[in-house]
Amino acid sequence: MADALALPFQRGAFDIVLAAFSLNHLDDPAAGVREAGRVGNVLVASTYAADDNQPARAAVDQALSEVAWQRPPWYAPMKSAMAAWGTIDRATEVIERGGMRPAARGAARDHVS
Repeated sequence: MADALALPFQRGAFDIVLAAFSLNHLDDPAAGVREAGRVGNVLVASTYAADDNQPARAAVDQALSEVAWQRPPWYAPMKSAMAAWGTIDRATEVIERGGMRPAARGAARDHVS
């Protein structure tokens, strides 16, 4: 476990950095891309689509509200950061701002090289 913005590894330590559903939790996902690029040659990352309306999310939100759960102060900024990365165009921009070049554009179901 480590800070995604200050990974405890030397430059180029890895061939591949896998960041599944994690960089989208950063205030600035491009900073996480930059750090991943520092320690690895290839970044494989994923996030939820901005228009993803999974029924499980609504069920979790409903269950939490029923037990009087209150959203913590970090929740709104995190949701905003997720939106900054949740479309193909936005993800491409974040990756490029982080100093890397996208190798593919598209969702897994419509992969485009």
